[in-house]
Amino acid sequence: MTRSGVRERGSTVVEAALTLSLFLTIVFGVFDFAWVLFQQQTYAHQARTAVRWAVVNLDDTAGAAAPSGTLLSEIQSLAACGQLSNCPTGTPVQPGQVTVSRPDIGTTQDRIVVTIPQTSYVALVGARLLGGGQTLSLSSITVSLPIENTTPIPNL
Repeated sequence: MTRSGVRERGSTVVEAALTLSLFLTIVFGVFDFAWVLFQQQTYAHQARTAVRWAVVNLDDTAGAAAPSGTLLSEIQSLAACGQLSNCPTGTPVQPGQVTVSRPDIGTTQDRIVVTIPQTSYVALVGARLLGGGQTLSLSSITVSLPIENTTPIPNL
């Protein structure tokens, strides 16, 4: 084999390495974006589920300003990890971080409000290729649902 054939093989390997690194950077960037979008949609779904569950299971006979006790912890767990209790400890959002309020009690605007705080995710592309942890942030999620009046209408 001549000397020029060896050079061509070497340049092919270098070109392949440069192209492959660029391609993998784009692919992992797409994976990072997709994972963050998936997490955002998952938390939005869990917040909607928690607020619907809270409205259905709210015992309004006591006239409490906001859910408390077992009901509060169940709403927070449902919003944070999608189950009523026993959230795993490794989840990015812990039940204690979820806020549940009932700001307009006694008015026609009575509603339950569930807020999941802003969370962050360390991107694979930033952490591996740039030498540092590129952090992607998920915005906070707030969901509210009105509480309908459950007082029976008297017969006329």
